[in-house]
Amino acid sequence: MPPKNEKKKQDSRNDIPRLDAAIKSGNLPRVILLSGHTRFLLDHYKNKLVGMLADTSDTMNYTRYDGESADPQVIVEMAGTLPFFRDNRLIFVEESGFFKPSKKGGDKAKGNEDGSEGETDPDDAGEEARDSASLEILADYLKNPCETTNIIFVEGKVDARKKLTKAIDAMGGYFVIGEYDDRKFQTWVVNTFKRYGKKLSMATYDHLLDRCGRDMDVLSVEMRKLADYLGDEEEVTPGAVDAVCIRSFENRVFEMIDDMMAGRTQVALNKYYDLLSLKEAQQKTRIIILRQYVRMALVKEAIVNGQDTSELGAAFGVKPYAVQKLAEKARNIPYRKLKDAADACVELESACRNRSLSDKVGTEYMILTLATKYKMI
Repeated sequence: MPPKNEKKKQDSRNDIPRLDAAIKSGNLPRVILLSGHTRFLLDHYKNKLVGMLADTSDTMNYTRYDGESADPQVIVEMAGTLPFFRDNRLIFVEESGFFKPSKKGGDKAKGNEDGSEGETDPDDAGEEARDSASLEILADYLKNPCETTNIIFVEGKVDARKKLTKAIDAMGGYFVIGEYDDRKFQTWVVNTFKRYGKKLSMATYDHLLDRCGRDMDVLSVEMRKLADYLGDEEEVTPGAVDAVCIRSFENRVFEMIDDMMAGRTQVALNKYYDLLSLKEAQQKTRIIILRQYVRMALVKEAIVNGQDTSELGAAFGVKPYAVQKLAEKARNIPYRKLKDAADACVELESACRNRSLSDKVGTEYMILTLATKYKMI
């Protein structure tokens, strides 16, 4: 497991601007490694790069390897083969496992937390040794890659400490696909609707994200559904969004919080049980509830102190309209009551984390406490 600071650094890395610039200039490294948590964007850039570098129907110059059965030696041998009536060949490798954390953590074995030598299963040790020897062949190739061959690796799990990862990163070929910033995300949504012959206002854009969330895989499906639903109508309306689009998990929890604030205990519990039927995590539900009450308390505190609440949006990582909604909810509620409710959420979440309460009991008790003791409306 990577050190916490290393993992945090890796999770926050986002090479989309650098990759966009490389694609625009056409100056791409010979070997590229793509990784990221957003499958939609990973597929988008994967397909874009393959489209630039190869004709996938040209099996003489395009070779694909999938899964952990991919053999580094076979890939290196293919990479050394000259292209056939083309300037370059492309080798595409997906989910090979070459870059994932090893069972011993990185390229070197580590001992136990107390500093003693860890025990190693003989079978695992043999497998590690074979994998290591095999990957050395690929590592040697990366020192001097063939000028007429491009290789693209697409991997879900990548250990930044591995020799292979470092080698590709050193040549500028490692790209972590993070998330679009707000402006690029908005442009993607607007342009997607434009391709469907539709247009939407910023108010409708906010409503769409409020209902569906920012998962690009989900949104792409919902936008297609909206376009089909509207038919010849050009304008995407909030009503159409409500009629067609599914509600995100977060949106469902926000509705449940409205019921809790109004003291509709049974209604809130029923909505929670619906979420459980969708196999949503209980901890995830509690975290959203906790976060919402803490944010309402902070917004209310700012209002009471006569401070500008607009800066809280950046601190929360939400859009300004979301802060306005929090302010509307908190406006007529005493600060002390919101603060006590937020403190109760923190205390219950702590009890669940240290196993004083089970996830199920802790989540239900949080809902019951907020809907009765801390009824707001």
